[in-house]
Amino acid sequence: MILDNLRIHHSKSAKAWLAECKENIEICTKNKLKQATQAHMDMLEQTPDHIYLCFHDQNIEHDT
Repeated sequence: MILDNLRIHHSKSAKAWLAECKENIEICTKNKLKQATQAHMDMLEQTPDHIYLCFHDQNIEHDT
C-alpha cells in the first residue's frame, strides 16, 4: 500500500485500519517505492533476456 501525506491517511480510522491489517499489507513510502522501482529497473537492464522472453512467449500474441 502506498501512503502519501493526505490528511485522511493520518486519521484515527485510517490508523486503526492499518493496525488491523498490518500483517497482510506492506506500507511503502515514496522513497521506498522509488528505491524498489529503481532496483527492479536495474535488474531488468542487466537481464535483457528476461525482457526478450516476455515478448516472445509462444502463448502470447502480439500485434506488430
